[in-house]
Amino acid sequence: MTFSEAESKLFCSVCIAFCASSDSNPFTLGMNSWKHVYQRIAEHEDTFYHAKSVDAFLYHEHRANIPHMLFSSAREIRRKEVMERHRVLERIIETIKCIGKNSMSYRSHTNESSYTLENNNVSHGNFLEILCLISKFDDVLRHHLENVINKSKNRLESNSSITKGRGNLITFISKTTVTYIIQILKSLIQEKIVADIKESGIYSIQIDSTQDVSVKDQLSIIIRYVTDRVEEHLLSMVESHSGEGRNLFELTEKTLLLHELDIANCISDS
Repeated sequence: MTFSEAESKLFCSVCIAFCASSDSNPFTLGMNSWKHVYQRIAEHEDTFYHAKSVDAFLYHEHRANIPHMLFSSAREIRRKEVMERHRVLERIIETIKCIGKNSMSYRSHTNESSYTLENNNVSHGNFLEILCLISKFDDVLRHHLENVINKSKNRLESNSSITKGRGNLITFISKTTVTYIIQILKSLIQEKIVADIKESGIYSIQIDSTQDVSVKDQLSIIIRYVTDRVEEHLLSMVESHSGEGRNLFELTEKTLLLHELDIANCISDS
């Protein structure tokens, strides 16, 4: 901090020198509110623009110019790691799409841990089994799985597996990652269906409910509309807590509103 006797104001020297003009704040313009001054300084030090200014100052002190930051060996290694993970994730996403397209189950009841993947005598579930199969002919996936298996074994041997969470072990093959990708794919499919429905203008709707394995009622909402042909698609599955007509209508209406579909354009239902 710097104090100006002429203006009787307090300034942040680092922010004055390195803060963007759009990030002007009391400590670049001059702070002269002395009530709770220490609290104001602490709040300023926690701001995003002050952190950016400090980073810029440290880069300047270390003579870290743009070419150096872009092409240094450390950044080049990091860039290669990111590209490699992108390639791995592409193969994982395509596997998930293939399983969904063919209405296959993803998971197994057991043997889903990474350190068990070398055991060919047991089933690891469709998702992991397909990845293992691809890895036999694909170096990118083979190197990734080998790395994941080795790290998982080391973690198990060091007894860190008894702790909750996966720590810093990034595998991209966990059930959490699969769920994330499925949710993203679901959103993309829904966006495409909704866009086609809006272009069609009018639609009909069909709802039905059934119990899943956890004995919860799942309401299926199916939309039928016309493009250059008759289309019929599952728009959503919604958990239903009551089979009463009012409850089913409210769930359906809520789903249509969520996807910005005008219920007035629904010309029939069943």
